[in-house]
Amino acid sequence: MKILINALDDEPVMNEWLVELFKDSVYDLKVFSDPKQFIEAFTPDTDVIITDMRVPGYLLYNALEYFKTKRPYGLYIIVMSAYFDVEICERLFELDVDRIVQKGSTMDWMQKIPQYVNEFFPRISQRQILAEI
Repeated sequence: MKILINALDDEPVMNEWLVELFKDSVYDLKVFSDPKQFIEAFTPDTDVIITDMRVPGYLLYNALEYFKTKRPYGLYIIVMSAYFDVEICERLFELDVDRIVQKGSTMDWMQKIPQYVNEFFPRISQRQILAEI
């Protein structure tokens, strides 16, 4: 079983980096720069959402609520951004965001994203097994 990941970032270099980081055969990564296509591509089989917080034409909070209605359990959400404050982080955690990753000036911060996904993967499998019982 592959880990199905949908990722959104309006910066092409970020999407290229994500493709490189998730090139392993255990991942099925789809990257998007268009928020509408990103939201339309979501299915209940999606395991992981990786999204930039600020993309033109994208209302993050509405998208997160939509994703949770389509897959209320077992969805791992990572939000990336260079801009944070306490209120934004609190609101994201209220919407069940699992991890907030602060973008840095180098790409070192991005190297940890596959690790975060891999740490969550056993929980995905456990929830899928329980759902089938």
